[in-house]
Amino acid sequence: MILGMLKKKYRWFKAIMVALLVFSVGASLLLVHAEDEGIEETSDSSEITPTLLRAPSTTEIYLDGVSGDDTNDGSTATNAVKTFEKAKEIATANQTITTIWVTGTVPVSGEISLAGTNAILKRESAFTDYLLETQADTIFHDITVDGNKDNITATGSIYSLIRVANAIATIQDGTVLENNEARHSNIGTGGAVTIEAGTLNMTGGYIHDNQANWGGAIYLGGRANFNMSGGVIENNHAVSDGSK
Repeated sequence: MILGMLKKKYRWFKAIMVALLVFSVGASLLLVHAEDEGIEETSDSSEITPTLLRAPSTTEIYLDGVSGDDTNDGSTATNAVKTFEKAKEIATANQTITTIWVTGTVPVSGEISLAGTNAILKRESAFTDYLLETQADTIFHDITVDGNKDNITATGSIYSLIRVANAIATIQDGTVLENNEARHSNIGTGGAVTIEAGTLNMTGGYIHDNQANWGGAIYLGGRANFNMSGGVIENNHAVSDGSK
């Protein structure tokens, strides 16, 4: 009898243990499932939607060969860059730039071109001096230099777009020198270019709509030479003498 009771208790104990085991496994599966859902929800909630950030577009920068600094960004006249090379670098990287305002004469030499940009050089309305001045032999191509003559606010003497001195400069295809008025006394010489003790060779390009007291387009000073084998010079005006 005692043996029978022990067997009966053993069967009950076994049944209880099996039930506990099944419950434990089921609870573990539910917990794992819940944790998986939590991970998925956390993953979904923390997912970052990428946003394309664009720098604000700009259409102009400033170049000052006297007081500028190439560590500047050129965004304003007070933050002007100093060298032509730096201005071109910025305009190449930012194709929305269409105007490089010149606020101080820029020394140049070597190859001067704005190819690869959408920009032109332009006289700032209050600036009166030369825009570019050769320091050594210089070749101009694929560049527009604009004197902005209809919007000048400065009074007094206005200089040429380019001064060639003690060097040989060459104007090639794609060069445009335009819209400048050199004025007042002996300063008003060479609407586009003044040459002094130097040589200008024009093999291409276009010089037009400039004005000066002497030399509506080009003025030859002492020991100056001008050779033209290509390009076009037209619609320039000299008040005193010399349409060229």
